[in-house]
Amino acid sequence: MLPDSRALKKSIAFLNERRIPYMVIGGVANSIWGRPRATHDVDLKVSIDAPLAEFRKVVLEHFPARSTNIPPHKLSPHVIHFWALSDVAADFLVSIFDYEKMAIERAVEMDIEGVWARVCTAEDLIIHKMVASRGTDLQDVEGILARQRGKLDMKYIRHWLTQFSEALETPEMLRKFNELYESINS
Repeated sequence: MLPDSRALKKSIAFLNERRIPYMVIGGVANSIWGRPRATHDVDLKVSIDAPLAEFRKVVLEHFPARSTNIPPHKLSPHVIHFWALSDVAADFLVSIFDYEKMAIERAVEMDIEGVWARVCTAEDLIIHKMVASRGTDLQDVEGILARQRGKLDMKYIRHWLTQFSEALETPEMLRKFNELYESINS
């Protein structure tokens, strides 16, 4: 799952020392709720009270900044890329929407390779991945639906996907989710 669990431990310790709410997302969370796959980084969604620029400064005073292959015009100021260890990348994704803050509150505490961490729920991981809707995200959703069959709060998932579909004017998001759900459950 993780190349080195110390990267997760170090990232979480930084957040806990500052009482910053967070949840593990990305490949690590996917390995818990869906089909396990190798991941090369640690992704944490965070909810901050401080101004974004101030938080970024504190993070990059503690961890070395990490460059990415993302074109500059596509970089989000709400994602802080850094090295948790000299050879393990990490990202803090700063929450923007009230939904994200609520998802952080819903996160569940669990042991990940000897590190106690707050992990997003399977439902919230599905929602995050459907909003992103990259190729690997849709494959991940399919894996989560298969592994968590009969355990998911479908009303919650469909409620939030409907909200995001309308807000982002992407009705295909909900349609695609329903197609994935039907393909797994038929």
